Amino acid sequence: MPATETTHRGTKAPLLSFSAPQCVVAACIAAILLPQTAFAQQRPLVTEDPETVGAGRVLVEAGADYARDAVFPVSGLEGHLLRFPLIGLSIGVSSHSAPC
Repeated sequence: MPATETTHRGTKAPLLSFSAPQCVVAACIAAILLPQTAFAQQRPLVTEDPETVGAGRVLVEAGADYARDAVFPVSGLEGHLLRFPLIGLSIGVSSHSAPC
């Protein structure tokens, strides 16, 4: 006889119980199937340089970004992408960084 529990209305409902291997199998299936429906922007991430700027110094960076036939599935946009100018400015105010 399967295990049951009494609901708030007084009726008997079957109690669902899963063993550890069943949970692992279900998690693996979900991990395989769910990411296939996710969409994300497929382009490199823009990251900052890990270098520090010394006290009393200024670092100025400039550049451009161009992508041909870029596709952005989240927004539905596609075409060429040109970003100009890309400018970065870092100012050194202290010779030591603050501890985290």
